[in-house]
Formats: sequence, structure tokens, C-alpha cells
Amino acid sequence: MLLGMLGSVLPWVTVSAFGYSRSAWGLHGDGIITLVTTLFALGFFVMGIINRAKWPFIVTVVLALITAAVGIYDAVNLSGWASVGIGLILVIIAGLLGLAAGITGIVAPRLYKR
Repeated sequence: MLLGMLGSVLPWVTVSAFGYSRSAWGLHGDGIITLVTTLFALGFFVMGIINRAKWPFIVTVVLALITAAVGIYDAVNLSGWASVGIGLILVIIAGLLGLAAGITGIVAPRLYKR
């Protein structure tokens, strides 16, 4: 999720035309959404580890799905003259890794101390 937070503030799109290159940063658009979802996903994941409960991992999965969906949606809907930036790639990777981590937390056995 830290990758997602970093990716949310890095360039998402690079446009090159007529010898000029311009980058659109994540915080100027959907990066705000992914910054919030990755921050909360990280918090719920840590809460699930500390409390050894399933529900925080379920919330992590939902938030990671939102993060990955926003990133994939933005990457797919780029026009032909724009290219995907490093920030958008990091957001997609973070969403998918968060999804895997949340699912792992859900299916992991709970070891309780007596």
C-alpha cells in the first residue's frame, strides 16, 4: 500500500506532442481517491494483523479492489497520444498486491494465545 501512496503522487500520464512533453500528476485527478483508499487499506490491514480478526482484511480487500479498479480504468481510458506514467503503474501494482495480502489475511489460520 505504500507503493500505492507513492504512485498516487507521481506522474500518471505523459503526453508528448510536437517536441514537448508534459506529465499529469496523480493528485490532479483520481490520485486523491487512490491515496485515501491505500491509506485506509494499510490501516485496516495492520488492524487485522494486530487484532487477529477477519473483518479488517475484508475491508482491505474492498479498498484494494477500488484502488486497482481506479488505476486500471484510468490506464485503459488513455487516448492514443498519451502514455501511462510510473505513478499509475505503481497504483495498479499496489492495488493487486493489497488484494492478495487481504485475501491471505482472510484465509490464514488464526493462532490465539491462551
